[in-house]
Amino acid sequence: MKQVAGKSKLELAQFAELEAFAQFASDLDKATQNQLARGKRLRELLKQSQSEPLAVDEQVVTIYTGTNGYLDTLEIGNFYILIF
Repeated sequence: MKQVAGKSKLELAQFAELEAFAQFASDLDKATQNQLARGKRLRELLKQSQSEPLAVDEQVVTIYTGTNGYLDTLEIGNFYILIF
């Protein structure tokens, strides 16, 4: 869990900085757009139901797939079907 969470913390911190910068920038390159999209997916992946939290192994798999790009081709609403 520590290895997977460490990478996601870094990516989320970079995403927060990029998101703040992107508010003022009009033309972003493709790499920046991809990083913003991945950050949005990670943020959505980390949301859990208060009454039904994920088990630790499910959390590890979910975070791993999000940080390693396995969900990059999916729309934000569609990966819930795969994971949950």
